[in-house]
Amino acid sequence: MSDEQPPWSYALRATELMRGASSVVDLGTGGGERLMELRDAWPARVTATEEYPPNFQLATDRLAPLGVRVASVRLTEMDPLPFNDAEFGVVLNRHSAFNCAEVARVLAPGGTFLTQQVHGRSAEELQAAFGAEPLWPDASPDRYVPRLAEAGLDIVNVLTWTGHVTFTDVGALVYYLRAVPWLVPGFSVATHVDSLLRLQHRLDAGEAALTFPTRLYLIEAKRGLDQRTEARRIVAEGYDRIAETYAAWSRSRVVDEARPRYASVLLASLPPGARLLELGCGGGGPSTRQLAERFVLTGVDISATQVGMARVNVPTATFVQQDMLTLDVAEDSFDGVAAFYTLTHLPYGELPRFLRKMGGWVRAGGLLVATLSSGPNWGQVEPDWLGAPMYFSGYSMDDNKRFVEEAGFQVRTATVETIHEDGRPVAFLWVVAQKRTGA
Repeated sequence: MSDEQPPWSYALRATELMRGASSVVDLGTGGGERLMELRDAWPARVTATEEYPPNFQLATDRLAPLGVRVASVRLTEMDPLPFNDAEFGVVLNRHSAFNCAEVARVLAPGGTFLTQQVHGRSAEELQAAFGAEPLWPDASPDRYVPRLAEAGLDIVNVLTWTGHVTFTDVGALVYYLRAVPWLVPGFSVATHVDSLLRLQHRLDAGEAALTFPTRLYLIEAKRGLDQRTEARRIVAEGYDRIAETYAAWSRSRVVDEARPRYASVLLASLPPGARLLELGCGGGGPSTRQLAERFVLTGVDISATQVGMARVNVPTATFVQQDMLTLDVAEDSFDGVAAFYTLTHLPYGELPRFLRKMGGWVRAGGLLVATLSSGPNWGQVEPDWLGAPMYFSGYSMDDNKRFVEEAGFQVRTATVETIHEDGRPVAFLWVVAQKRTGA
């Protein structure tokens, strides 16, 4: 049997983090053998947890004589951790369950959470060969990254990898399945002899080996507001720098049939004189001018330069230079909200909270027309976007729709639309949603 390894080193990154910290907890340390291998990097205070009694005893015997506090702790997505708030500079977790909110709670400001996990669908092809299915198919970054962000952590890095595990004979596969009994529950040679014979026939027919995909992922997250503050600064300063360039680029190098079509949804759905909020109004382009002709429009943008341009281009509307996250608006102030290509600039983790807040500003029956991401992006900075750094983030389409629904809206349509930027296709999720009565 051979098992490929991912291109990153969890041990190396854990070593780097511990050397810059004063305390660490290793959640699910097993017998403590891997933590022992990192002993040269241990900070002054080291804690380890383990639930399985035989491993807990092994870890205690190995680590306690070296001054490590070893605690018997049940690790699940729901159970609390028996530690103080902000107790650890580093929280390590390799292949164990974790409660996102509790991890965030015990991390000190500036502290880092590092976890490597087996993807819930890591062995599904192998399992399928024995008529089994993944027990935790949703165990993936798509599940845990949003939860960590909602717990207040900044996502520093997310890595995913697909490798292969290879068996040159069926006997090795039998040994493997007995060592990891959760892959094929109830496995034995007697109960699964037909499956084993089918695999043996593949080898007899000339297959050199039996190869199955395996999948791992690594998440690094940090407690603190620095990254979110930095993301907002990058967006504001970036658009201040490229405001004129962005306007010219949008006119001449972007083919976007979706934006005017969805602006028309607002024009057709809301009565003349309706109160409309446009988030991320930019410099007052064609759609903003069109909406202002029919509605009482208030535009908000984080960029002072963009707002200055909008006031010149659309003098009949009201424009406010402000970060939308800090807006303070009375309930039921607007009949509709337009958010075109702006919510993908929010710091990762802020969108669900902001939508819930914004939902209160819209009257019952009011309309939301928004551009959202068509896939997950855990926050990244493009170093040169039209001449300035620019921050982008996003979520899966299912998450985006869920966020809108949780904000009190009923999604009427959610459609992926493709525009072309400098000839390159870029897909966005366009959502049209109506505020529910009583929400």
